[in-house]
Amino acid sequence: MKKMIILFAVMLLAATASNAQHPIAKFMDKYDGAKDFTVVKMNEEMFAMLGDAMGDPNEELDDMVKDIRGIMIMNYEYKSGENLSEKLYKEVQNTVPLDEYSTFMTVNQEDENVRFLTKKKGAKVGEFLMIVREKTEFTLIWIVGEIDMKKIGQIGKQFNMMDMMKGKEKMKDKKEKVKKGNEEEN
Repeated sequence: MKKMIILFAVMLLAATASNAQHPIAKFMDKYDGAKDFTVVKMNEEMFAMLGDAMGDPNEELDDMVKDIRGIMIMNYEYKSGENLSEKLYKEVQNTVPLDEYSTFMTVNQEDENVRFLTKKKGAKVGEFLMIVREKTEFTLIWIVGEIDMKKIGQIGKQFNMMDMMKGKEKMKDKKEKVKKGNEEEN
């Protein structure tokens, strides 16, 4: 899975060059390839390619992504050394002109802050931004295009975006369960 994510990132690096000057793209590019970071970049050509790879024509998927120009996802997961999740949360707030966005929804808990932001493009949503700060993790998702907010969740389900980002954690959990089961047998 990690190789697939790296392959996607490399393939799309040139395609996302037009967004390179945007503060969000700059922020993500700063940490692209760094230890404990995963950055995924997808453009409209990637959606078509993934649709083709899924086999049969998927009209529902095509409808969901037809007006999306790109998706960038950055995830930091603390493993060792300095925990950067709080630093990243503050940095994105100071680097990205968040005053240009409207708050769609916020969720604040003891060890977690989630902000959903939108930026209008005429009468439609032109950008969707999700910022998540947890105790040991930071995630930033940026979607650009003509966005139908009802379809955002569907896109995530189709591509299992959060599973891609949290794939390592799932594997770790599975290994721990197997290890625990082996210890109980002994």
